[in-house]
Amino acid sequence: MFVVSQIVASVGANIISVYHERNDDTSNVTACWLRVQVETRNAEHVKELKIALKNAGLKLI
Repeated sequence: MFVVSQIVASVGANIISVYHERNDDTSNVTACWLRVQVETRNAEHVKELKIALKNAGLKLI
């Protein structure tokens, strides 16, 4: 979560809420699912955030 929050902050967005889950039989033991609600300025800002998260190696679904 720390990496995600750093990336969100670096692009100037705000995290509104976070839900995480580690109970997935198909996941790596060191992985988890995050559902993050983020406040952004506009659609371009969303694209910028998605690119930053993907560039950090995170998988977006």
